[in-house]
This record gives sequence, structure tokens and C-alpha cells, in this order.
Amino acid sequence: MDREHDSHWIFRTEKRNHSKDIQDFFRQCNQTAQEIIDKTEDKEIIYKVKRDLQYFKKHYFATEVTMLTSKANNPSWAVTGRSGRDMNKYNKVMDRQHDLMGKKIELHEEFERRMDRYRIADVRKKKKEVAAIAAQTEIDIEFKTMQKEFTFVGVKDKRRAYCYKDYWIVNCWGCFRIFKGEKEIHLDEDQGNIEGCEKVSDHVGP
Repeated sequence: MDREHDSHWIFRTEKRNHSKDIQDFFRQCNQTAQEIIDKTEDKEIIYKVKRDLQYFKKHYFATEVTMLTSKANNPSWAVTGRSGRDMNKYNKVMDRQHDLMGKKIELHEEFERRMDRYRIADVRKKKKEVAAIAAQTEIDIEFKTMQKEFTFVGVKDKRRAYCYKDYWIVNCWGCFRIFKGEKEIHLDEDQGNIEGCEKVSDHVGP
């Protein structure tokens, strides 16, 4: 880090602590992974989340070290001046550093895509489990149909809703959504009719 700073100090107002920067960044990535782990009991998903987190951190860190080493070994022309410098070689080095920066971005984007995939897979699995239980269940509660005004994702709407106590079901934004009070507690893209959703609502809980 010291050598990298000495090679590029002219563009900075203070010395950058790369160790702290990457620790803070990895802490955010750990938190992203931990949030998924805390919300699932699926051992396969937990294993894959931990595996991909370690893979990402290992390769991201290696790329970061390679880039800092390149910067340390190739001082900026603004620090050393242009005299006697092979600009073709210098430009190739800059292109290499640009590629390394792109690789870091790609690694992070792929990590986020994988975490989203596991998050969605867990939600879908839980929905299927609830739907499977609901399909085998007979309910003895009666939902009443009424026009209900509500605000969803900041948009005011009025639709036909199926209501039972604090629970109500409405078909909006392409799927059935189950609410308790004003809070959405379940969305069901798989149920094709209200009867199926009424059964599901009996199992998603408060």
C-alpha cells in the first residue's frame, strides 16, 4: 500500500487505507450472505451461500492485490514525468489495470446474482411447501367479498378483496397477495383461483 501511494500520491489529498476499505466491503458481503442463511433452514442453500461467499472473497482479494501491485510497480506519469517513459508500455499497463477493475466489478455482480438466486429459490421452496399443505387442507373460515381501498408500494388502489378478520386477499400486479392489516405477508404466483389462496392464508400465519 505504501508503494502504491508513493506512485500515485499526486492525485490524492490523503493516504488511502486499502486494508480497511476491503474489510468494510467484505463485511457488507458477509452481511448479505448471513441474511439469507438466517432466513432459511435449507442446508443445501446454506452450503452454497457459504461456498460462493468464500469463492468471491478469495478471487476478489487476489484481483485487488494484483491491481495494487501493478500500480505500485508502475508510477503515474504525473509523479515521475514523461521524460524517458515508454508510453506504449505505459498504456498497456493502464489497459491491464482497467481490465482488473472490470474483473472486480464482474466478480461482485456475479456474487450478487447468486445471492439473489438463492434468496428466490428459498422463497419459492417455502411457497411450494405452504401450497402443498394447503392443498390437503379443508378450511372452515369464510372470506367475505368487498371493495377495499389500500395503498401498495406507494400507489393508492381500490379492488375487490376477500376478507376474513384482519386478513384480506387481493389480485393485483399479476398475482394474488395476502395481507394482514396493512402488511403484505405472502404473495402467491402459483395459485390460479381464490379458493387456493384462502387455503394458503390459513397457513402463512400472522
